Amino acid sequence: MNWNNFLTYGDSQEKAFEVLCNQLFGRFLQRYYNNDLIMFEVINGSGGDGGIEAYGELRSGEIFAVQAKWFRNSLKDNQIKQIKNSITTAKKLRPQIKKYFICIPYDVNSLKNGKDNKPIKNHEEFKIKELVGEIHTKHSDLELIWWFDNELLREIQQNENEGVRKYWFEREVISLSDLSNLFDFQGKSWLHEKYIPELHGQGIIHKEYQKICFSLEYRKELMHQVQKALKDLRFCLIQIDKFISTNQSWTEINYNLDKISKDLIQFENEFKRCFEAIKTGNDFYKPQSLSEINLWKTKLKLEELRPVNCQKNILPNLISALNNIHKHNLPQFVQRVGFDFRQSIRLILGEPGTGKTHGLTNCVETHLKHDSPAIIIRAKGTPVRNWTEILSASLQLNQWNKNEILSALETLAIRTDIALANKIDANYDGKTKVLICVDGLEEDIDNGEEWYARIRECERLVIEYPRVKFIFSARQYFLDNTQIPQSKFFEYVILPREGDVNISEIAPKYFCKEHYNIQLTSYSLIRGIDSLFALRLFCDKYKNTTISAGLTH
Repeated sequence: MNWNNFLTYGDSQEKAFEVLCNQLFGRFLQRYYNNDLIMFEVINGSGGDGGIEAYGELRSGEIFAVQAKWFRNSLKDNQIKQIKNSITTAKKLRPQIKKYFICIPYDVNSLKNGKDNKPIKNHEEFKIKELVGEIHTKHSDLELIWWFDNELLREIQQNENEGVRKYWFEREVISLSDLSNLFDFQGKSWLHEKYIPELHGQGIIHKEYQKICFSLEYRKELMHQVQKALKDLRFCLIQIDKFISTNQSWTEINYNLDKISKDLIQFENEFKRCFEAIKTGNDFYKPQSLSEINLWKTKLKLEELRPVNCQKNILPNLISALNNIHKHNLPQFVQRVGFDFRQSIRLILGEPGTGKTHGLTNCVETHLKHDSPAIIIRAKGTPVRNWTEILSASLQLNQWNKNEILSALETLAIRTDIALANKIDANYDGKTKVLICVDGLEEDIDNGEEWYARIRECERLVIEYPRVKFIFSARQYFLDNTQIPQSKFFEYVILPREGDVNISEIAPKYFCKEHYNIQLTSYSLIRGIDSLFALRLFCDKYKNTTISAGLTH
């Protein structure tokens, strides 16, 4: 590999190499451990050097970690010492590390003989073998894996890394500033009449955007739901223990309750793991599938019992707790939470004037303001035969295919992650996503089947590129239930007649002096306005007027 052609996109060589290694390492883990991988995390640099750049955790609890070292020449003693210190620090902070990947953009020379045909003692290969032996003595459970130049090239040449080499070694092609400039240009062209930022209110579409991006706001809702289930589980377990300790007569019931308790503890532990994953924004987590708990028969038997004095409060509480757990349908609850981790594709449907374009455009604007890659594409006039055509035409990257473009966009997201992780006291909010919005599918109704084919293809794309999220919009008549994806990644949302945002919330923005300058003596005068479209028509008609009951002036 010719590292003289390595593009840094404004970063230092060390920082750019770190991004590249994180990208290759993350995809390596997905390739070999996808079903068992429950976490991939970029290390927050605000607390000092933790000895690694990123790590992945398997369901077994094992951790695989990566360290990038921008060493371009023969390894010196001080560099070997750096590597040793990083390994020692990493193992101290995370004892579960079992494989430690060391990335160095240089090929170590083979051991050679020196004077009198004897091996050179300070040769770099000798130094590395000595280090490996020393580390193995201290940490016999740790395997060191070296990614030198040839190993890095091997990873870059993997099919899923099709665009990585082109992005890092051919020419600078796309940046966050490019995406922002494109969005600004669209704001002055086809979005000019369709989007006025000052008049936007975030509503249903924004909530769906938060869901597919697994944002902190949405995760707070999920955490509340899981906390409620955990609270009910803990209460039920306490009531079971209390009843068993007082029950000397019905041994069969005690046996069944003990079995139920063990099953509930499994769910409690799984919910705790889910809660931690939601809290940290770890959308790699895959909840375990657990079997249904058969507690209904035991609950019915408990209802037939005549409690002794010490059970008169315990028994009703236990019956109520078991009934509450039954209502939760715990296996289905776990499955639903699992789906929430992987939401990736939305189709927003609504009548004319319900704020679809406004909503999608605001999502892209919000995303870009957070240094996250995003684009909005107008369906009308866009070539639609495949995703390569759609993306290359929209981004003016004519020589690039879809895999290369999506790789480049994911790289931008990874760079943002690393920049955030290295900021002191950064409000680091999980993994940065790539947002691709396509607006107005019904405007290209002649290609409706092609657009549905592209939407279905997104099911595969979001697996290959898990950071990439898609939002489409169309009028409601575009919906064809026989064409939509059937996977857990996709949902369609129909906006109410009122539109994306509640009229009473957004109307004051429209009426203010800076926009339509409409004075109302009472907001009850506009109760008949039942949609965003009607609000816009009303404002166009009564601009710069004062309205009171029966009077307009």
